[in-house]
Amino acid sequence: MLSVLNADMAKLKTLLSDNLKDFFYHSIRFVFALAYIISINWMLALVSTILTPAIFILISRLTQPVTKRSEEMQDEIGQVNSLAQDSLSGAMVVKSFNLAGILDERFHQANLKSA
Repeated sequence: MLSVLNADMAKLKTLLSDNLKDFFYHSIRFVFALAYIISINWMLALVSTILTPAIFILISRLTQPVTKRSEEMQDEIGQVNSLAQDSLSGAMVVKSFNLAGILDERFHQANLKSA
Protein backbone atom coordinates (compact mmCIF):
# COMPACT_ATOMS: atom_id res chain seq x y z
CA MET A 1 0.00 0.00 0.00
CA LEU A 2 2.85 2.33 0.86
CA SER A 3 4.65 1.68 -2.45
CA VAL A 4 1.46 2.43 -4.40
CA LEU A 5 1.04 5.67 -2.45
CA ASN A 6 4.67 6.65 -3.13
CA ALA A 7 4.27 5.93 -6.85
CA ASP A 8 1.07 7.98 -6.97
CA MET A 9 2.74 10.86 -5.14
CA ALA A 10 5.67 10.78 -7.58
CA LYS A 11 3.26 10.91 -10.54
CA LEU A 12 1.33 13.76 -8.93
CA LYS A 13 4.57 15.64 -8.30
CA THR A 14 5.58 15.19 -11.95
CA LEU A 15 2.17 16.37 -13.08
CA LEU A 16 2.23 19.48 -10.94
CA SER A 17 5.86 20.41 -11.54
CA ASP A 18 6.41 19.66 -15.21
CA ASN A 19 3.26 18.75 -17.11
CA LEU A 20 1.03 21.48 -15.72
CA LYS A 21 3.64 24.15 -16.43
CA ASP A 22 4.04 22.84 -19.98
CA PHE A 23 0.28 22.82 -20.48
CA PHE A 24 -0.11 26.45 -19.43
CA TYR A 25 3.02 27.52 -21.32
CA HIS A 26 1.82 25.95 -24.57
CA SER A 27 -1.73 27.27 -24.10
CA ILE A 28 -0.52 30.81 -23.54
CA ARG A 29 1.91 30.50 -26.44
CA PHE A 30 -0.95 29.36 -28.70
CA VAL A 31 -3.14 32.30 -27.67
CA PHE A 32 -0.35 34.82 -28.29
CA ALA A 33 0.54 33.25 -31.65
CA LEU A 34 -3.11 33.36 -32.70
CA ALA A 35 -3.39 36.98 -31.56
CA TYR A 36 -0.25 37.83 -33.52
CA ILE A 37 -1.58 36.18 -36.68
CA ILE A 38 -4.90 37.99 -36.25
CA SER A 39 -3.08 41.31 -35.84
CA ILE A 40 -1.16 40.72 -39.06
CA ASN A 41 -4.01 39.39 -41.21
CA TRP A 42 -7.34 38.27 -39.79
CA MET A 43 -8.30 36.43 -42.99
CA LEU A 44 -5.12 34.37 -42.82
CA ALA A 45 -5.89 33.49 -39.22
CA LEU A 46 -9.41 32.46 -40.13
CA VAL A 47 -8.29 30.31 -43.03
CA SER A 48 -5.47 28.66 -41.07
CA THR A 49 -7.67 27.88 -38.06
CA ILE A 50 -10.28 26.27 -40.31
CA LEU A 51 -8.08 24.53 -42.88
CA THR A 52 -5.48 23.05 -40.57
CA PRO A 53 -7.90 20.88 -38.54
CA ALA A 54 -9.78 20.00 -41.73
CA ILE A 55 -6.55 18.77 -43.33
CA PHE A 56 -5.71 16.67 -40.26
CA ILE A 57 -9.18 15.11 -40.30
CA LEU A 58 -8.90 14.38 -44.02
CA ILE A 59 -5.48 12.79 -43.62
CA SER A 60 -6.65 10.62 -40.72
CA ARG A 61 -9.65 9.43 -42.75
CA LEU A 62 -7.45 8.64 -45.74
CA THR A 63 -4.92 6.68 -43.69
CA GLN A 64 -7.44 4.56 -41.76
CA PRO A 65 -7.57 1.73 -44.35
CA VAL A 66 -3.78 1.68 -44.59
CA THR A 67 -3.44 1.58 -40.83
CA LYS A 68 -5.98 -1.22 -40.53
CA ARG A 69 -4.26 -3.30 -43.23
CA SER A 70 -0.88 -2.63 -41.64
CA GLU A 71 -2.14 -3.98 -38.30
CA GLU A 72 -3.56 -7.06 -40.03
CA MET A 73 -0.24 -7.67 -41.78
CA GLN A 74 1.66 -7.30 -38.50
CA ASP A 75 -0.62 -9.94 -36.93
CA GLU A 76 -0.10 -12.30 -39.87
CA ILE A 77 3.67 -11.81 -39.81
CA GLY A 78 3.60 -12.43 -36.06
CA GLN A 79 1.79 -15.72 -36.66
CA VAL A 80 4.37 -16.76 -39.27
CA ASN A 81 7.23 -15.86 -36.92
CA SER A 82 5.57 -17.69 -34.04
CA LEU A 83 5.13 -20.81 -36.14
CA ALA A 84 8.74 -20.66 -37.31
CA GLN A 85 10.00 -20.17 -33.77
CA ASP A 86 7.89 -23.05 -32.46
CA SER A 87 9.22 -25.30 -35.23
CA LEU A 88 12.83 -24.34 -34.59
CA SER A 89 12.69 -24.49 -30.82
CA GLY A 90 10.99 -27.88 -30.87
CA ALA A 91 13.23 -29.44 -33.52
CA MET A 92 13.80 -32.57 -31.44
CA VAL A 93 10.06 -33.07 -30.92
CA VAL A 94 9.40 -32.45 -34.60
CA LYS A 95 11.99 -35.09 -35.55
CA SER A 96 10.79 -37.54 -32.92
CA PHE A 97 7.16 -37.48 -34.01
CA ASN A 98 7.91 -36.98 -37.73
CA LEU A 99 6.02 -33.67 -37.84
CA ALA A 100 8.32 -31.91 -40.29
CA GLY A 101 5.89 -32.19 -43.21
CA ILE A 102 2.92 -31.01 -41.16
CA LEU A 103 4.79 -28.02 -39.75
CA ASP A 104 6.21 -27.16 -43.18
CA GLU A 105 2.68 -27.12 -44.58
CA ARG A 106 1.41 -24.94 -41.70
CA PHE A 107 4.32 -22.55 -42.21
CA HIS A 108 3.69 -22.46 -45.95
CA GLN A 109 -0.04 -21.70 -45.43
CA ALA A 110 0.69 -18.97 -42.87
CA ASN A 111 3.33 -17.50 -45.19
CA LEU A 112 0.86 -17.46 -48.12
CA LYS A 113 -1.78 -15.81 -45.94
CA SER A 114 0.61 -13.05 -44.89
CA ALA A 115 1.71 -12.26 -48.45
